[in-house]
Amino acid sequence: MDEQVTIIITDTIPPANIATIDKDQLVGNAVSKEQYEKGKEEQDKKLAEIKEQVESDFKGVISPTDPAPTEDGSYKPSVSSADPGTNYPNAGNMKAIKGFSTMFYKKGTVWTKSEEEMAKAAQNLTAFEALQFPATAGTQAVYQEAIWQVKAGQQATASDIPSYTSTVWIKVDKADNLLSKVSENSVGNKTISTVTDRIIRNNTFDQTFEIPPRVDGLLKTGQYIKPNGTITTSTGTRQTIEIQLLAGVTAYYKGYNVGASSTVPNVVFVNASSVATVVLAGAASTSIAEPYEGNYTPTVNGTLYINTDTRPAYIDKYLFYNDSSAILTLSYRQKMLSANRLDLEATSIAYCGDSITRYGLDQNYGKGFQLVIQESVKFKTSTTYATGGFTLAQLNGSSTNWVSHDIFSLLIGINDHRLATPLGALTDFDNATNNGTFYAELRKYVDKVYSLNPKAVMIMCTPTQVNTFPFTTTNPRNSFTKNAVNCDLNDYAEAIRTIARKYSFPLADLFNDANQNILNIQQLTYEGVHQFSEGYRRLANIIMNAINKVI
Repeated sequence: MDEQVTIIITDTIPPANIATIDKDQLVGNAVSKEQYEKGKEEQDKKLAEIKEQVESDFKGVISPTDPAPTEDGSYKPSVSSADPGTNYPNAGNMKAIKGFSTMFYKKGTVWTKSEEEMAKAAQNLTAFEALQFPATAGTQAVYQEAIWQVKAGQQATASDIPSYTSTVWIKVDKADNLLSKVSENSVGNKTISTVTDRIIRNNTFDQTFEIPPRVDGLLKTGQYIKPNGTITTSTGTRQTIEIQLLAGVTAYYKGYNVGASSTVPNVVFVNASSVATVVLAGAASTSIAEPYEGNYTPTVNGTLYINTDTRPAYIDKYLFYNDSSAILTLSYRQKMLSANRLDLEATSIAYCGDSITRYGLDQNYGKGFQLVIQESVKFKTSTTYATGGFTLAQLNGSSTNWVSHDIFSLLIGINDHRLATPLGALTDFDNATNNGTFYAELRKYVDKVYSLNPKAVMIMCTPTQVNTFPFTTTNPRNSFTKNAVNCDLNDYAEAIRTIARKYSFPLADLFNDANQNILNIQQLTYEGVHQFSEGYRRLANIIMNAINKVI
């Protein structure tokens, strides 16, 4: 054989065309199987960490001209260009290179990024309309200026239109696919969270929703459109939002506008031939911004212009996405809002507490927070274990007839403050000390719940602030009145916060976050303690946010 090589086993350096691996003290010129697998494992771990970071900390899409973000998390750059890439001065001068899926990460004042080369499209792609159906897995096609591929294990027919919601097609852009996964995790649970709302703006949705073509608005500050379609500079407080619309897509709009109807219309549509149509005439007044709303479905492709007012009194009137006072939404926005009703038919919840919880169920003064929550969340069962005037020790003493639930919510502490239950220390909880302190009773409650269901989720709620001074002269008190054991209500609230932090219980901090205080309490409560419906609604929002973290 011409290529035969003779190896002498005493050689310390084998010929160059022989692959060798590390052995003892000798260094080879090739990677061993063990080294390869270890390297691959480390790489997969790193990629998984990046993916997890994107999915859990995604804050939205960022452009180079946006204000610098203040929240830590991951941001997807909206604009990229050829190497060295588009610079983002608002993101630590990170750069986005065209052809790469890029994510920026903010941690404090430090910005970093990850980038992965996007999947390459096959050559000589066929338009979707010209495909031979059925199209097998891996087939790529162009549809509405984007490249789509039939998913593994799938087969596409002519009726399977490529879209972000398709179960058959997937967009070649890996970054879009990852965002779709993030949205699926959020919207699949039918929870409209902050992260999901940002993703909604960028047209990535869960597969249960039909998606019209993407529509983005371009804000033109200091300009407005005239009835004839002319864009004019404004010296006042006007702006216009420009939206590209496809024929048959319904746009919904709301906003405020000021200006004579003959010169400053509210909404104008301009077709591809630059023919303008006044969709909605402007306000009659030249000084007062007047509200308007409506919808428009064009029969041809074109541009929709929405004139709005920029003054602070009007710019926040309709904040669907926090862009401006006039917001374009599409018909699927209605579907997204209707999805904000969780269907938890296999989940049960128990609300434990004192009169705040009890009176809400009985609707003595207003619709209770648990009833408000049940309107948005269809739990299998919703049970209330609560009695007016109870301290935590009394609540624990009444627990003999409690049954297992998936979720337990505890709202307690007002009567412990009123009746001067000794506060104790965290060690009373840690060591299950049976000494009657508030910390010790918290441990009894936790032990009771876990005895009923070791997998139960426990929501810890701090007590709401109180102030009876405006209502009575008999032993009045408020949140900061010291009781007989020298504790105010916030001391009991802090005990609840402490164990929630240490033992990872979801916390609903009603004391700090319900915006019920000693100054406004007359508007929210009957007598400085028990809420009207508006007060209960605030509690429901905060408690539901805590529940959302674990369902």
